[in-house]
Amino acid sequence: MDSTLMRSSENTAGRRAAPRARRGLGVCMAALAMALLAACSSTENVKDSYVPLYSASAAALVRIHRPLSYDVEKVGMVRIADESVWTQVGAIPQGDVFRQTGKALLVNGTREAMMVISADRIQGFFFDNGLYVPVEKGAGVTVVRR
Repeated sequence: MDSTLMRSSENTAGRRAAPRARRGLGVCMAALAMALLAACSSTENVKDSYVPLYSASAAALVRIHRPLSYDVEKVGMVRIADESVWTQVGAIPQGDVFRQTGKALLVNGTREAMMVISADRIQGFFFDNGLYVPVEKGAGVTVVRR
């Protein structure tokens, strides 16, 4: 009789643990989903992590040989002219920051857009207000280091 009672209480404990485990797994999955959504957030303020390049002689150069345009989220259309030259001016965690040489590239006539390049590919744009916006399919570029 004692062994039957023990088996019965073991089965009851096992049945109670299963819903708790499923609930715990559900909470973990929800937390993981939220973390992934936060990581995929397209715009990010990186103003505090911007590091300017102080030595102009060490700056890398990029020449864009064909016109490019990107519809940048929350900003608008960014159009890069063919044969434009870009000079490295700093870095953010997403890559090196390049400013158009000569005339600033303005978006909507107000915000200066600078290219962010990593692994010889345009990753996105860094704006003068500290906002970084990635692009989906950045063009490959050749970075010339001095």
